[in-house]
Amino acid sequence: MDEFNMSETELEFGEVLYEKSNAKSMYDAPSGKVGAKGIAQRIYMILLGLVLFTWFLYSFTKSISENGFVIALINHLAPFFVLFVCEFILILTAFNAWGKFLRHALQHKSLKRKHGIEGLETKMLEEELKAADENKSKECALRIYRDHIIVINNGEKIILNRSSLKSVNCENINSSYQLTFMFYDGTQVKASVLLPLADLPFIKKHFDNFIYTPAKHEKGYFIKKLPFLAFLLIPILIGIAIIIVHCLVIPDMPIIFGIVFLTIGILIGLGQFDDIPIVSHSIMPIGGGIVFIMLPVGILLTIVDLVKISLVSLLADFTVIHSAFAIFFGFGPMLIIIGISGFFNCIRMKKN
Repeated sequence: MDEFNMSETELEFGEVLYEKSNAKSMYDAPSGKVGAKGIAQRIYMILLGLVLFTWFLYSFTKSISENGFVIALINHLAPFFVLFVCEFILILTAFNAWGKFLRHALQHKSLKRKHGIEGLETKMLEEELKAADENKSKECALRIYRDHIIVINNGEKIILNRSSLKSVNCENINSSYQLTFMFYDGTQVKASVLLPLADLPFIKKHFDNFIYTPAKHEKGYFIKKLPFLAFLLIPILIGIAIIIVHCLVIPDMPIIFGIVFLTIGILIGLGQFDDIPIVSHSIMPIGGGIVFIMLPVGILLTIVDLVKISLVSLLADFTVIHSAFAIFFGFGPMLIIIGISGFFNCIRMKKN
């Protein structure tokens, strides 16, 4: 069965509110119909793609009027290639098609050699996708819909009606969590799939009676992370040094690079605590979104200041650098919105 197809019964359940499956990788499309958030993200990606394409056409037309068609074509060949790549990335992201594309790409050795994507990271990616595919016949999954819950234990699907649900018990098992659904008639259904701590706020918000006892981190939790955190002092210190040099010694040195080094070092450090909900679903996306916005804007403003040209004239021509900056900047606001939404979900869980 194709991994993106669902039974007619499940499609009738509408948007999947939460899903966790050992037969899906992080690149695979979610089950169910596209909900309001999914539609909003899809529209945003499409609009961003249209903005990039319109910018390219404006630049190309402007160059034709100033330099002639041949020169304009030569100058815009490289930007057109990068534009194509950016549009392709946006389409795959908008329609959740990364899993399908990656499987197709990794199955063709010639494609891997051509694009130079062989190596350790490729092997790890192949193993992740392969593990997900091998689990299909013995899938353990949880899918929460508005009116139904689907529990799959070792390939056996159980469809639960939420109107008969009394409570949900959340049990800690070796730093992961397992749900048991309790019904008014005394029936109990336990989901085999184990859930990460970071996902609990996004599960709890869908149930009125969610019985959950927070588990403390194991002894030595923070000590185990110290070696890597110490290593991250390098980019952080580099960032601080650049900022100090800019402020006290060489004002012409772009401060944006110091800020980026500092921010990225801090974000990678926080990533070591991604099992903490508010870090994983709020601080990291917001921080990443700020970096995505800050980096291209900071570099462009630095160029404007050094070269003494207007920002409008700098952005008039569509170049390879502009296209890369634009897609970085475009993802920024979306990540910040996701992070703000995650923050309120985490706060809601703390209050309840």
